[in-house]
Amino acid sequence: MRPAIWILFTVTALAQWAVPLREAWVLEDVAAHGDVFRFDCQAPDPSDLLRGRYLAITLKDNGAPPDPGFKPGSEEEVFARLGVDKEGFAYFSGVGAQPPASGPYLRAKTAKWWPFNDKRVVLQPPFDRFYLNEQLAPQADEWFSKAVRDSTKKIWVEVRVKNGLAVVTDLKQDGRSFRDILRSASP
Repeated sequence: MRPAIWILFTVTALAQWAVPLREAWVLEDVAAHGDVFRFDCQAPDPSDLLRGRYLAITLKDNGAPPDPGFKPGSEEEVFARLGVDKEGFAYFSGVGAQPPASGPYLRAKTAKWWPFNDKRVVLQPPFDRFYLNEQLAPQADEWFSKAVRDSTKKIWVEVRVKNGLAVVTDLKQDGRSFRDILRSASP
């Protein structure tokens, strides 16, 4: 009886480590090998007590036309197809109940409150936060607040997408990474 308990304990301990490690591996794979998309954004900077400081990412356009006959409900998981406009920015080109047969897409949820109509579905993208180093966060928050409100400069979030999953990799202003901008601005 005693060896069975140790075997059960070992299997349980390995399972507790395997699940989070697999999740981290999947997201690292997306960050390393996913397709890069740029989304035009706007934002404030809140803080999460348990997970730390982050920049809240709000896309300027988070809606898309639904597939014919598709009428999603509130906070329903959907598959949003991605397109790229003439300026190189990504947008949601359509929303359906199933992943598309080809082309890039994201798993997303419909917004909690949105006007239900046949022409447009408002989405909650799977990326809405960009977590930062605690020391860098105050300076990044100040930069982000100013940059988003400055209409002469373009700010976007760079996202890697693979198999419906998304990982935020950078924030850029007029093609420069926010890290480079903050380094050049610090004394």
